[in-house]
Amino acid sequence: MHVTCSNTSDNNGTNVTIWQNVDLLAGHTYVIDGAFLDLAGINNYWCQVYIDTAQVIEGQDYSAESLSRVMINTWKAVGSCSENNGYAFIDVTFQNFECESGVLSDTVEISEDATYKFAVKMGLWNSVVPSTYDVVLDNLSLFDLANSSANPSTKTFSFSIQPNPVADLLNISSATALNNITIINMLGQPVLSLKNIGTGSLSLNLSGTNPGIYYMLVKDAHGDNGVKKIIKL
Repeated sequence: MHVTCSNTSDNNGTNVTIWQNVDLLAGHTYVIDGAFLDLAGINNYWCQVYIDTAQVIEGQDYSAESLSRVMINTWKAVGSCSENNGYAFIDVTFQNFECESGVLSDTVEISEDATYKFAVKMGLWNSVVPSTYDVVLDNLSLFDLANSSANPSTKTFSFSIQPNPVADLLNISSATALNNITIINMLGQPVLSLKNIGTGSLSLNLSGTNPGIYYMLVKDAHGDNGVKKIIKL
């Protein structure tokens, strides 16, 4: 999707919203994926992704920033994001952009069957007009973790992993004994699977795994499930 727009004195380049309807299922966890490319050197720009039942109404802002799931944001000082200077010519995925403070997780747990808006809102905050942006969003998508071989249930539990990002050894810790662990790639395909673990603490050697974004789906001894995103260096 190629989007180009100008922010004039009427602010018609601000809070542009593009969306489609998606039918999501209660008890399922969905993951947002997608790539972003800035073609023209943006500044004071944001691009936010939402999963919401709220209707998109022409001439009105769509949902608050705090309700966005993931965000490309060029002014918040997080990680290597340079405050006030922002970024230009960004070429990232929504999964690994470092400047996402204040937004919700890119995993979305659905509590009721409904038709949701899978929406992207973007705009500029700039007193100099006209200001323009010229960006490309590629493969913006949702995938359902329940379609993976781990098939998570509606019950969840907490566990911790570190370090993350990880280069080789990933340490896993849980208050309850773990039964199964499956690590899947962004296509929902399993790349590692362990069964009948029987302990709440272990280390996995991921040195042979390709760099990228993965999800760890864990089932504990009670049959409850947990999910963590892993960034493999």
